[in-house]
Amino acid sequence: MKNLVSLIVLVVLSVFSSSCEKNTKEPGYQINFLNDMVEPVPYEYYTENATFKNGVTAQTPPEGTIYRGGLVKGAEQNPVDYTKQVLQRGQFVYKNYCLVCHGKTGEGDGPLIPKFPNPPDFKSKRLLKLTDREIFDVISEGKGDMPGHAGQIEPIDRWKLIFYVRELQGE
Repeated sequence: MKNLVSLIVLVVLSVFSSSCEKNTKEPGYQINFLNDMVEPVPYEYYTENATFKNGVTAQTPPEGTIYRGGLVKGAEQNPVDYTKQVLQRGQFVYKNYCLVCHGKTGEGDGPLIPKFPNPPDFKSKRLLKLTDREIFDVISEGKGDMPGHAGQIEPIDRWKLIFYVRELQGE
């Protein structure tokens, strides 16, 4: 039994050692029998593809799909419909990303403020005049001391956040 285990270990080690090759130009090993992710199979857009039921590579996007950046480019008004769930999501995003500076009520009195300059009050005349698109741009790109949050908050959530900001403004 001990010899059988030793033989199995020896066979496994020999398979792994024979499947690796040393690249003299770059250090490291490559396993030759698991190449699917190293060398993927490309498909032309209009060719047949056995992966899909209809056999076509080019698939129609699912209903309701918005292309990448679709809610960002060209939308002057908020493209999201106001619902209670949307407002709740906006509040959730606000609590996670905005509350530390802007405070619970949007007056610019968050717990981080003694260390940083106060952001403007959401109820100030200047901020009340901002369009949804202008607020979206400030959330995305930042302004003054406020950093942009485009890398942290999805575009759809930024639009939902605007509803909560409007709620804090009393609209």
